[in-house]
Amino acid sequence: MKVFTTHDIDWTCQLLSKVFCEDITLGTVEDSEILFETIHDQMVYIHMRKWKYAGLISFEPFHHEHTPYDFILCGNLEQGPSSKLVPFYQIDGLTNFGKDIPTFPKGLPIPPKFACALVGNPMSIERNKIIQMLLQLGLLDSWGKLFNNMSPSGEGFGGDKNALISQYKFYVCFENSSHDAYLSEKILDALNNNVIPVYYGCKNIHKYFNTRRILLLEDTTEEAYVNLIKRMLNISQNEQLYREIISEPIFNESGPMNSVDSMASMIRNKLGLSGT
Repeated sequence: MKVFTTHDIDWTCQLLSKVFCEDITLGTVEDSEILFETIHDQMVYIHMRKWKYAGLISFEPFHHEHTPYDFILCGNLEQGPSSKLVPFYQIDGLTNFGKDIPTFPKGLPIPPKFACALVGNPMSIERNKIIQMLLQLGLLDSWGKLFNNMSPSGEGFGGDKNALISQYKFYVCFENSSHDAYLSEKILDALNNNVIPVYYGCKNIHKYFNTRRILLLEDTTEEAYVNLIKRMLNISQNEQLYREIISEPIFNESGPMNSVDSMASMIRNKLGLSGT
């Protein structure tokens, strides 16, 4: 079969070949049986014609069940069997969740700078608050379009994100919203660069990550914000403690989730192909 997609072609064909147990190749809108579009396509292709199978990649936690798609890869890890949602995560692009985080040798120099953030979305009250508190204390380099204090134009950072984050001890990576099992690429951006994530969002983060490797905002009280900043300062002034934290395993005992094989299996279940 053929798939029409604007997503990463090799990854898409690899995934769908496992779903349908046959070779899947790239096709056109006219000659493909399968549609696999992203939320950035604004649901244009789904309405162009009738598809045998249609999938959507989204990075949001929820979608309405009355959708024209047969399955949706989204940022929510825990879904009931009747849901069309399949959990999907990526690191800085189109790779599998947790698979491309490098192993860093011990004894690397500690990053010279304190903390940074890359934020463009103003909708998170919790993230806005921690950023503003850190900015008032002179403790944050804010490179995003929101609260930018680093580029005169305020247009945000347009270069190599990994090269930027790796210069800092801490990366403030609060989610846009808080849900039981919503995870985006933000925490992975920190872990992928061997720095400490300063995190808030996924309420069940302890089920997926080793929380000794992360600084968490425990709740949204004023005291919790103050304590979080105190912890950041304490760790930054204690080289041994900093090294102990970044040496912790990233994942808890369950290990990395969401391989291509596991996603393919879940999609097969959604499509009723498990017995074929």
